[in-house]
Amino acid sequence: MANSQPAPNTRKTLEARAYLVDGLTAAAWLGLVTGLVEGGGKLALQHLGWLSWDLAQLSVSADIIWIAAILDALVFASIALVMVVASRAGPIKRDYSKTLCT
Repeated sequence: MANSQPAPNTRKTLEARAYLVDGLTAAAWLGLVTGLVEGGGKLALQHLGWLSWDLAQLSVSADIIWIAAILDALVFASIALVMVVASRAGPIKRDYSKTLCT
């Protein structure tokens, strides 16, 4: 009979890949929502005339909604990628006893 469980190295690889995918998915969704709120808010505030004089001079179109969403998703995903890679680099040994007790 064949063993149905994956090899330990395969399991680690699958866990690392799932960790990366989960982090990037969460960051992309947060970026999309942030961009939609940012772009929609800017467009709505411009339409209502509630922007300050400096911001009112910069006219925006409806394209700001999808542009802000895509750009924010890319920024958030880039930050998440750096954080995931840094967290997988290895354990960090911290010794706070010297800083907290002196």
